[in-house]
Formats: sequence, C-alpha cells, structure tokens
Amino acid sequence: MLPELRGDAARFLTLPSEFDIHYMFMGEDGAAIENHYYHKISTCVLQNLSVDYTPNGVKSFSNGAPTQVTLSLSFKETRAMNKQLVNEGF
Repeated sequence: MLPELRGDAARFLTLPSEFDIHYMFMGEDGAAIENHYYHKISTCVLQNLSVDYTPNGVKSFSNGAPTQVTLSLSFKETRAMNKQLVNEGF
C-alpha cells in the first residue's frame, strides 16, 4: 500500500505494489481453479488496510497475544472501466 524510499539519500519513492486478484475454488482433485462465474477484477492497488485486534472486546491469550484479529483490505482498480472491459468480463 505504501511506497518505499529509493535511491541515494532516499530521495525517490517507488510505486506501490499492484495486485491481480482472482476468484478461486478447489476442484474435486484438490487443485485450485479460477472461478469464471464471477466478474474479473482488473489490476489493483491496496488503498486502505485496517486491523482490529479486539473485534469482540479485549481478550488475549496468557502471553498477551490477541485471540481474534479482523483484517480489512480495500483495493482500487487501476484501469477506468468501459463497455469493452465489461464485455470482457470485468
């Protein structure tokens, strides 16, 4: 989600990472197969990330580690959608 510092004296920022997200399911043979019943998702960047260490109140294991963690990710597609892309399944 965040760029990295790069170059001499860290003067430059890299572009954030891109993600190619696909809907998958497990076939009868146990292999992961792309699910073509759902729309495609164009290449994305991670726009927001939030972590909730106490989704059901403050509870922890004896060593202090949380018993539950909720991780929320928001992605944004890098291409503007148009009729051609929608016809291609995006």
